[in-house]
Amino acid sequence: MTFNQRVFLSLGGGLAAGAVLKGLAPEAAVLVSDVVAPVGSLWVNALLMLVMPLVLASLIVGIASAADLRAIGRLGRKTALIFLSITALTATFAILAVPPVMSRLTVDAGAAAALRAGSSAAPNANEVMTAGQFVASLLPANPVKAATEGKLLPLVIYAMLFALALTRLPRPRAAPVVDFCEGIVDALRVLVGWILNFAPVGVFALSLPLAVRLGAAAAGLLGYFVATVAVFAIAVALMAYPLARFGGGIPFRVFARAVAPPQTVAFVARSSLASLPALLDSARERLKLPEQVSAFVLPVAVASFKPNAPTMFVISAYFLGKLYGVEITPAQWPLLAAQATLLAFAVPGILYGSIVTMTPILLTLGIPVEGAGILIAVDMITDMFRSSCNATVDLAVATVVARGEISPS
Repeated sequence: MTFNQRVFLSLGGGLAAGAVLKGLAPEAAVLVSDVVAPVGSLWVNALLMLVMPLVLASLIVGIASAADLRAIGRLGRKTALIFLSITALTATFAILAVPPVMSRLTVDAGAAAALRAGSSAAPNANEVMTAGQFVASLLPANPVKAATEGKLLPLVIYAMLFALALTRLPRPRAAPVVDFCEGIVDALRVLVGWILNFAPVGVFALSLPLAVRLGAAAAGLLGYFVATVAVFAIAVALMAYPLARFGGGIPFRVFARAVAPPQTVAFVARSSLASLPALLDSARERLKLPEQVSAFVLPVAVASFKPNAPTMFVISAYFLGKLYGVEITPAQWPLLAAQATLLAFAVPGILYGSIVTMTPILLTLGIPVEGAGILIAVDMITDMFRSSCNATVDLAVATVVARGEISPS
């Protein structure tokens, strides 16, 4: 069996075993759950310990290595502005649209309390900040303290500023720092690979207690989550069509025909990066975009632009909040939107990168991070829709950037 098949089988086995135990011997099921649960927590903690250095080092490498992109000038600034605007827009869309959808999801309060009691995090771990406190918290007075407290958002901003400062240094002076961070990223990717080898064990150890507490309803809850992520990914992808039409001047039918091949590749391969050859071909042959635009925008987009990531973060936060009985209040929306927007650019290019990156959001909201491990088991399904969505928006952005640029001779 493939790795994904083993993980999915572990999820099914854990849910089935937990549900059967709960039905046959409820007291024994709780005892088994208490024995198994720490194994799942250990596996999640192993992943969690890599998040902070991996995200920060990846950001520094990505931005500082792009120092030469300053020569592109207006094209680079235009692309970056569009990337940021779309990501912020999808985060806002998710903040407004996800809560009503997740309000339809019902979880037994007693079961949620039992799950929360056996987890490693307490609900509402961080008090809701005022607008002034939120703004003041965006830059860490003590980066080391922010790291120890799991406050990734200010550290992301700090890493971005540090990387931008590196781009202003002479290349020989900045290169050792970038090389050092690249070494950190490479080493952590190896560690992630080692930890993910134990994913079947970790997922089983997380899913069995879930089924013991929730019974057969656990499978239905995960199905609801998968369906929600898929629907929102399709909704974000559909927004790319008017973007290409009115922002890029490409007729709906022409864009639909051009984007179909990249969508298919991204869906099947579960990777927007794998769709790059098809994206370049569609941009050049079907849409006739300027070569300097397609050759710059599309590679940068598939590497660092994840327009659907904010919706995934928000849906996951609300779903796990429901699961563990942690309420996300409207007062927390600004922080959640800001985190979802900035962390979308910090998703590392590793397996389950989105799941790994969102753990600081869960910590900020007081949601047990063990829930992220449960979502890994169904990520193979949701990733198909998310990757296809990202590829669709990537091509639409290229049409917008191309409008007004020099046409190919």
